Amino acid sequence: MSMEARDIIQFMVDSTGKSRSFLAEQSGVSKGWVARVYKNERDPHYSILSKIAEDNNFEITIKPKNIEYISGIHALNLRDGTNTPGDWHRSALDWSKVDLRQSKKSPLGNWGIEGKCNVPNFQKKYYVANHIRALLDLVSCGEFAKAQGMNKNFIDNPDYDDLIFEKTSQLSGQDNWHDIYNFMWKEYGKKWRQWNESR
Repeated sequence: MSMEARDIIQFMVDSTGKSRSFLAEQSGVSKGWVARVYKNERDPHYSILSKIAEDNNFEITIKPKNIEYISGIHALNLRDGTNTPGDWHRSALDWSKVDLRQSKKSPLGNWGIEGKCNVPNFQKKYYVANHIRALLDLVSCGEFAKAQGMNKNFIDNPDYDDLIFEKTSQLSGQDNWHDIYNFMWKEYGKKWRQWNESR
């Protein structure tokens, strides 16, 4: 099975008379393919997806439907699975007040949230947004000053442009969509406009 970088592969399985879809997405070249399954090991489809995962060399991560996770500028200062630099002011941040969010409150759902990891000043591990999701969370909430430099500084990788545009478009139902659109125009210029016009 051919798996192009950053493509989202949807596996349709039907073992109980009901079609179910499972999303697999590449969260980073070094981590391989990660299947994000919002069920558990007892789900009858889990074994089927496990076999697909084994045959195609990607891993399985089980996640709940809602995730409390670290996002924003704090997530930008933690390592992730994308090929992006993120931010580099980790020591200047107040890690006693991290940007904690609930995935169910975002149009992006659980997309772009990686596995639990150690966070400075916290004893327990937290799920953490990858750099792209962290920036889109800032943009979604209108925190444009914190997200400024998204394209050239925090992402600095044009290979992600189409993915970022697609995910940003999922925010189009928000009241501040006009401001989001203008922010993306400032960051990406005519490439953003052309992508929207081609839809």
